[in-house]
Amino acid sequence: MKKRIFMLGAAAGMLAGLCAAPLMQELLRRTATTANAEEYAGPCTYEVRGDAVCITGCDTGVTGAVTVPAEIGGLPVTEIADDAFKGCESLESLYIPDSVTALGSNVCWECFGLKDVRLPENLTEIPDHAFVYCTSLSTVRIPESVTFIGESAFGCCSGLKTLTIPQSVTEIGEFILYGCSSLESVTILNPECKINLMAFYYDGLIVYGYSGSTAEPYAAQNYHSFRALAPDGSVFCDADGDGEITVSDAQDVLQYYTDLLAEKQPSWHAITGNPDFP
Repeated sequence: MKKRIFMLGAAAGMLAGLCAAPLMQELLRRTATTANAEEYAGPCTYEVRGDAVCITGCDTGVTGAVTVPAEIGGLPVTEIADDAFKGCESLESLYIPDSVTALGSNVCWECFGLKDVRLPENLTEIPDHAFVYCTSLSTVRIPESVTFIGESAFGCCSGLKTLTIPQSVTEIGEFILYGCSSLESVTILNPECKINLMAFYYDGLIVYGYSGSTAEPYAAQNYHSFRALAPDGSVFCDADGDGEITVSDAQDVLQYYTDLLAEKQPSWHAITGNPDFP
């Protein structure tokens, strides 16, 4: 009887040890992560969520450039929360690594001094109001991983002059460029992109897109000028390749074909500064 009780006790002890081992390993992992996370001394605040890190905020007094780390405490930074950089008025440059796959709404609201932002190559959506009132932002490159641009994503970015929306984008939300008073042109590379009502708000705006694409009737219905892109994505008669058709382009084209007819063997690159012949 005593022997049986002893064996049962030993078995129970082994079972408890087996159950406790994973718990102990997880406790040790989290303790190590916390210790390593303390090594991060940047201006951002964060939370560990499972096996990844979310940037939850930033010191609003930060100035100059901020680089979001790709990992903290050995864990990848995969998310930036709503309002994380909101009100960082003196932030001038923001680098977001490719480890980040999701941005929250209002992420850079009222970052008045923001001139440059590097978006991650694995980002799938630009959320609602992401860069509202980033008045110093003059250009932004949208990664080709993005499929959706949310409502007022670049609202009131009064320094923004042009925006190219890549072929990966399948839907553009409402008012994405509302209040962009310096906006001159938008290029839409997906011929089947869904463009919601009032996506681009200004009369006189030039919309570049493919002939027969959704951009063409959208431009007509909203009193924008439509300019057709060549099959390779370039703009017809855009001699210097800057995305706009100007008097200079017309002069360069005229000079090139005049010299060609005169059998002078003209150089397109030398005349226009553009190495790619259209």
